[in-house]
Amino acid sequence: WTSVRAQSLAFKGNVFVHAANPGRVDTRLGLYWIPYWLWALTKPVRLLLLRPVAEGALVVAAAGLNRQAAGKFGHYLGGAQKKEDLV
Repeated sequence: WTSVRAQSLAFKGNVFVHAANPGRVDTRLGLYWIPYWLWALTKPVRLLLLRPVAEGALVVAAAGLNRQAAGKFGHYLGGAQKKEDLV
């Protein structure tokens, strides 16, 4: 359904739909189900394994600001690379 909808939006209204995955990002969502003292202790591990929030946001913004984003539709982007074609 998503690929059909992306195709119809591209042909009718010049709206190009893409999907982007920033990967594993160090957000504060885990703070709600992990005790605060444990959250503070896991900071060094999170620095090694997870991306900062700003870097995760840049990955998603880059998907829309890419020059090829306005000419094609239906791409799934993981990081800065095209992972697969959804159409």
